[in-house]
Amino acid sequence: MKKRAICLIAIGLIFGIIGGQYLPKYGPSFFGYFCVILFVNQWIQKKEEKQFLTRLKKIFFREKTWIFLIVISVLFGAIDCQYEEKKKYHWDLDQQEVSFSGTILQREQKEEQEYYLVLLDSLNGKKLNSKIKIKLVTRKNKDTMISYGSFVTGRGIWQEFQTQRNEFGFHEKNYQKAKGISAKIQAERKQIQERKNEKRWDWKSSIRELREAFGKILEKHLGEEESSLAKALLLGKTEDLSAQAKEIYQDSSLAHLIAISGSHVSILFGVLQRLGKKCAKRLKQIGLLFFFVFFSILAGESASVQRACICTGLSLLASLLSRKSDSYQNLAISLLFLLWQNPFCIFDIGLQLSYLGTLAILTCQKKKQSIKQCYLKRKWESLKEEFFLTWKVNFVIFPILMVSFHKVSLAFAFSGILLNPLLNVILLLGYFLLGIGNGIEKIANPLWKILHLLLRYFSKSSRRNFTNSRNGSILD
Repeated sequence: MKKRAICLIAIGLIFGIIGGQYLPKYGPSFFGYFCVILFVNQWIQKKEEKQFLTRLKKIFFREKTWIFLIVISVLFGAIDCQYEEKKKYHWDLDQQEVSFSGTILQREQKEEQEYYLVLLDSLNGKKLNSKIKIKLVTRKNKDTMISYGSFVTGRGIWQEFQTQRNEFGFHEKNYQKAKGISAKIQAERKQIQERKNEKRWDWKSSIRELREAFGKILEKHLGEEESSLAKALLLGKTEDLSAQAKEIYQDSSLAHLIAISGSHVSILFGVLQRLGKKCAKRLKQIGLLFFFVFFSILAGESASVQRACICTGLSLLASLLSRKSDSYQNLAISLLFLLWQNPFCIFDIGLQLSYLGTLAILTCQKKKQSIKQCYLKRKWESLKEEFFLTWKVNFVIFPILMVSFHKVSLAFAFSGILLNPLLNVILLLGYFLLGIGNGIEKIANPLWKILHLLLRYFSKSSRRNFTNSRNGSILD
């Protein structure tokens, strides 16, 4: 553990953020826990003659430097959490009319509404120093949506997000806090003015425009249902999926299949490595670094995408610097980066599932290598390995799925064998077709038809779940 100080810092920050969030409510419990630790310390000091207890003391009480590091990380995480809470999420403006100005970061249409993610520049005429994001909600415009990167001004009603109304209800405020969004403003379209002369160019906005263009290409060549699934699988745009489709994936514990994660990055990494086989090694690695920064934004900058891209980028960087890459350190650094952006993202379910699943895979790494060395030519061993790995990952994330969705399913036991190979083919074919765009129609048209059939089969296969969505019981 001494060689992995960054892992200790990440763990300390997590505990600090959780404590800073819940300390006001559960302060006595934290104090009682601290008293228990002191009591155990005194008890160990009196029982030093026993070898096992002496080892415990050496690990937990004599490593003063590492304990100090963890304590400082915990305190920093708690202070940062409280600071962010006061700075961004405590406003006394609920249901009041406000004037605002800011830059459009994201946009989407849903039913009769338009949603914009706005980085505020000023509020009620006061310039804001900190980066505060709000969700701007307005009715659909017959003409066009406000473009990415536009600087807008307007007036609207400031609305706080709803809190949890019952034990199993949706806590919208915590969900939006994890996304870094403070509140929403409900405004009429005529109250919003787009200042095109003051449009602030941002390279991220250009990539998001490309993401929307790719979405239109998918809509053009695929049906409505298949294009929405393709957008989720290839671009991370799950908002176009119907509520029924989302519920099906959640009920069957297959929601991870429609989330862009490490599997996408590993496939792209392998393909790009082969395509750049003749390039100079360092030039290829630098190009891959820039590509995965580009891909993380193209795929929606979700927690799972950022984790996979940052870990891959750190491995490439270690190779460039002639250093040995440590998967656990890379995982900790990626988590620190996300917590630095927004400490409340630790409560994001997608982040929790992604990191716990990756940790489960890393613990299987040595066993996986030994199996490959002994049975390299036996394909059934790789299938068996993937089956047990899927079970282990889902066993680790099972408590989060139960607490978050209150549902149980056995579909994940077969998804690794049946749907993962199909998903890999869809990803390779989909990214290839998006890469060539609307060109080479004679080649592309038959491939679009094949992709359409694969997506339809994928959708039908995933609908065969084993969950009763009402009570979460496992059916025969």
